[in-house]
Amino acid sequence: ELGASYRRNFRAHIERELARRAKQNRQKDLFIRIASHEIRNPLASALSVCELFEKESGDVHGRDDKTQEAFATIRADLHLINRHLNQLLTMSLLEDDKIAIEKEHVELSELLQRIKLTFERITDRDIAFDVSHSISVETDPDKIDQIVSNLLQNAAKYSSAESGIELSLAQTGTDVVITVTDHGHGIKEGETERIFDPYAR
Repeated sequence: ELGASYRRNFRAHIERELARRAKQNRQKDLFIRIASHEIRNPLASALSVCELFEKESGDVHGRDDKTQEAFATIRADLHLINRHLNQLLTMSLLEDDKIAIEKEHVELSELLQRIKLTFERITDRDIAFDVSHSISVETDPDKIDQIVSNLLQNAAKYSSAESGIELSLAQTGTDVVITVTDHGHGIKEGETERIFDPYAR
């Protein structure tokens, strides 16, 4: 009788704990989505105004290198904030298995070139870009941007500023391969199985 009572109480405790954690996860996801929406609108407006001022500054006053560089820095930082916001939202959706892939026709070499240039403006690191030929695919460009940008950020973070970073695009049969290579210390033995865990370092 005592054993049966203990099991019932233990089961009830587990069920309450699972319900509490599920409620916390729902509240967290709701907060992330509301915050993302509230931040995304003014961020888009700030980016549009920045690009407009950048264009008008060049048209009206001629090319002032310092002004253009300042606008380019602001624009790159706004894009970086937007990327982090998208990554936060994507992580939340991944945890709930609600991630959506929105495919469209993408010219990968052009997309990777834009990612490369944005990354170079933000980090002052030069990226060697190697592409054998133009490759077009049906994919989600935002997800490719997030993945490649994360890989480039990690490459810059875990390698010295003097070492090179290479970004390459190649096609092998029906497979398209995007590779980011750095010359840092690499991943410690025994930690490779954790590299895709959320928040793993």
